[in-house]
Amino acid sequence: SEDLTVTGVVGGQVAIKCKHTFASNNDTYFCKDPCTSSDILIQTTNNKNYAEKGRYSIFDFKSGDVIVTIKDLNKSDSGTYWCGVIRVVLDSYQEVFLKVEKAPSIPPDITRTSLRPPVTVSTTMVTMTTGTPVVIIVCVGLAVLVLGLILLLFYKWRTYRKPRPVIKPDASTQDPTYQNLNLAPQDSTYQTLNPAPQDSTYQTLNPAPQDSTYQILNTTPQDLFTTHA
Repeated sequence: SEDLTVTGVVGGQVAIKCKHTFASNNDTYFCKDPCTSSDILIQTTNNKNYAEKGRYSIFDFKSGDVIVTIKDLNKSDSGTYWCGVIRVVLDSYQEVFLKVEKAPSIPPDITRTSLRPPVTVSTTMVTMTTGTPVVIIVCVGLAVLVLGLILLLFYKWRTYRKPRPVIKPDASTQDPTYQNLNLAPQDSTYQTLNPAPQDSTYQTLNPAPQDSTYQILNTTPQDLFTTHA
């Protein structure tokens, strides 16, 4: 038969399935190497199909399949074993290699979840209950903010669309303004500064007195002596 390799962990158990041929009426056993009479761990007797001793048990299906179970494994259980069939001349064997490893450490979170599931469920429910009001408050705040923005935009639109009053000037009010600025006062001003007074001024400064003056100042000394003579 083919060799078997089985792996287990400390504190666990393994089920080793051995196969034989032409052994339906034979007793079977399981031993540790070198498999002397003192190394036999479990054995069926009187053609029975089941036996148990300590941490070991064996079940023979009488069809060529044999299951050997080892419980509470230790590191020292690692080694070579043999599944044997008692025969008339020579026993037949199947070699088994057993390796026992240290059990992997379980993460703390997984340990708490598996050992205390109600606490985990309660914590989840409390978290969901606590988070619900927060979601409601956030939704209400967003709704108020959106409503405020809508009202502000509507107010801006109404203010922009509101027609401004048009002030129409009154014709009666404008006429006095233009009457105060008419040309009549300008005509009187020009009449005050008319050329008539200028003509009288030039008449006062006529050339007649200048002629008499020049006549007196143009007399030479010789003329004076002539006069006195």
